[in-house]
Amino acid sequence: MKDILSKILFVILAIVVLICAFIGLCAVNPDIAQPLKDIAANIASNKKNTEDEAIDDSSTELSIELTEEEPDEESETEDEPETAHPYNYDLTYDDYVNDWDNTVIDDDILNDSDYTEFVDAFLNPTDDEDSFFPEDSSHMLDPQPEIVDIEDEDQAQEIINSVDYGETGEGLEFDELFYPYYHMLNDRCKALYRQLYANALAQNKKFAPINANTTDKEVESAFCCLLDDHPELFWVDISYYFQYDYQGNVIEFDFDFYKNFPDIPASREKFESTAKELASGAEGLGSDYEKELYIHDLIVDKLYYQFNSLDQSAYSSVVQNYTVCAGYARCFQYLMQLLNVPTYNCHGWGGRERHAWNIIKLDDGYHNVDCTWDDSLSNYDYFNLSDAENDSHRRMDFSVYLPKCVSSDYKPDSVTIVSRNGVDYTVYEELIRIVTEGRRTGFTDQQKEDFAALDEILTASGTYEIFGYYLIDLDDDGVDELLFGSNSRDGEGDSIIYDIFAVDNGKLVYVADGWGRNRYYLCDNGMIANEGSNGASSSIWEYYSYTNKHLEFVEGVIFEDGQQLYYQTDPDNGVGVDIDDAAMSKVIDKYHYSKIKFTPFTQ
Repeated sequence: MKDILSKILFVILAIVVLICAFIGLCAVNPDIAQPLKDIAANIASNKKNTEDEAIDDSSTELSIELTEEEPDEESETEDEPETAHPYNYDLTYDDYVNDWDNTVIDDDILNDSDYTEFVDAFLNPTDDEDSFFPEDSSHMLDPQPEIVDIEDEDQAQEIINSVDYGETGEGLEFDELFYPYYHMLNDRCKALYRQLYANALAQNKKFAPINANTTDKEVESAFCCLLDDHPELFWVDISYYFQYDYQGNVIEFDFDFYKNFPDIPASREKFESTAKELASGAEGLGSDYEKELYIHDLIVDKLYYQFNSLDQSAYSSVVQNYTVCAGYARCFQYLMQLLNVPTYNCHGWGGRERHAWNIIKLDDGYHNVDCTWDDSLSNYDYFNLSDAENDSHRRMDFSVYLPKCVSSDYKPDSVTIVSRNGVDYTVYEELIRIVTEGRRTGFTDQQKEDFAALDEILTASGTYEIFGYYLIDLDDDGVDELLFGSNSRDGEGDSIIYDIFAVDNGKLVYVADGWGRNRYYLCDNGMIANEGSNGASSSIWEYYSYTNKHLEFVEGVIFEDGQQLYYQTDPDNGVGVDIDDAAMSKVIDKYHYSKIKFTPFTQ
C-alpha cells in the first residue's frame, strides 16, 4: 500500500514540475503558449455561437418560454413598499390619444350623445398651461403590457395546446350602478373581463383567452376596466404579459401579482378586515353625504403622498398609509362601496400628467371628488364638484363614459363635525369658526378677553408654522377630543399641541393649556407629553395618560438649576428622586411623538 501511495505522489510531483517549467518557458518565449490560447478562443467562440442559436430558436422579440420568477431574498415585503415601479412614466398626452380605440365600446354607449362632450375634450384638448394644480399630487399609471409576438406557427400551436382557460367566469354578473366599466365594453370584452376577474380571484396567473381570435386591444381594454371596477383585487399588478401568434391573435395571458404578497389569502384577510374597520365609523350615519364626508376626511387625515412599490394598489392606502393619487382614489372608491354608496375610480389628465380622482352618486346627482388634491391643499376645494367646476381635470380613456357630474349643495363650506354615537359637537364647531375667522380678519377685544387662554393660537403670526385643529378620540370612549396646534411650514419637526378640549353634554371642557414654552405632544402609545421651560436653567419632561376628560400624571423628569436631574411619579410630593443623564434619557426615549395632520384655520 505504501509503495502505491509513493508512486502516486511521485507522479503528482512530476506533473507540478512540468507545469512550472512550462510557465517559465512561456515567460521567456510567449509564442509557445499561442496554440493553447487559440484552443481556448475556439471553445469560447463555439459556446457563444451555441447560445446565440438557442436564443434565435426560442424567441423573436423576447423569450417565449415563461418562467416563474423566484422572489429575491431581499425583495420587499408588504409592510415595506419603498421602491418605485419600473414602469414607463414618459408617456405624453398625445400617446394616450393615439392609443385610444373605441371599437371595444358597447354600441349603445358609443352612440349616446351624453358622452360626446367628454370624448371631444379627451381627443381634442384645449391648452391648460395657465391652470392651477397642486404640486406632487398626480401619479396615476395605466396598465402596461409586455407583449411577445410568436411568428412560428408550430411554436404558437405548442403554446395553445399547453394553456387552458382557467376559470371562465361564466354566469358572473356585475351591477351597473357599482361596476360601470364592465358595462362600457362590448360582449366579447365583457366575456374577457369575467374570465380575468374569475382567474384573479382564483390566483391563476396564466390562461388562454376565452374568445377565439382575441385581439391585444380587447385584452388591454378588459384588463383596464377590471382594475377600474375592482380595487379589492389589490394583489394584481398593473403590468401584465401576453403572447399573440403570427395572425395577431392573443393566445396566452399572464397576470403579474405583486411580489409584496407571498401569502395572498392572508393579505386579503388583512385588507378586508382593515377596510371594514375604517368604514365602520360611518355605518351609523344618516345620509350618504355624511358617510362621504366622514370617509373623505378619514382618508385625508390618514394618508401621506409618497411613491412606493404598491402606490397603484388599494393596499397602499387601505392597510398602509403612503400612496399617490391612484391609491387615494381606490381607497375612497372601495370604502364608499362598502357603505353601499356608488363611487367610481375616474382617471384622466390633471396636474399636467395622468391623475386619478372619484365620481360619487348622492341623492342630488353625480359629483367629482378629489381626495388627493384636497389633502394637498388642506381644504374642500375639490369636494362634490360639477364637471364645469372641475375644469382642472380632464377625463380620458374609458372614464369619458362615466356619468355627467353636477354641482351640489352638499359641501362643508363651514366646519361640520360629523357626530358619532349621537354626540353634539356644536361647541367645537363654534370655537373653530371663531378662531378661523379671527385668524383671518383679527379678533375683537371681547374675543381676546373671552379666549385669553388661547394666547398662542390667537396671537402667533404663522410665518413659520401652520396652525390648525385636529379631532381624535384620545381615550377610545367614542367621543372625540379637539386639539389646537401647529406644524412647521417646511414639514420638519414635531407636531405641537397648544390646547386640548373635551365635550361633556354639549359643553366645552378645557383640558390643557399650552404656549410657546409649555408645549404638548401626542405620543405613539396614546400618552400626552408635556415639555416646559423657564429658560436655559430649568426644563421639564412630563408624561400623562388621558381619561375622563383630564390628564393623569404618570411620570416626569426635571432639570433644575442648570445641573440637577430628578425623576418623579407624584408631582405633589416634591421634585422626586435624583437621577443621572442615562436614567433621564431612558425615560424620555420611551415616548415617540406622533405627526398630526392639523386642518389649517387659514392658509
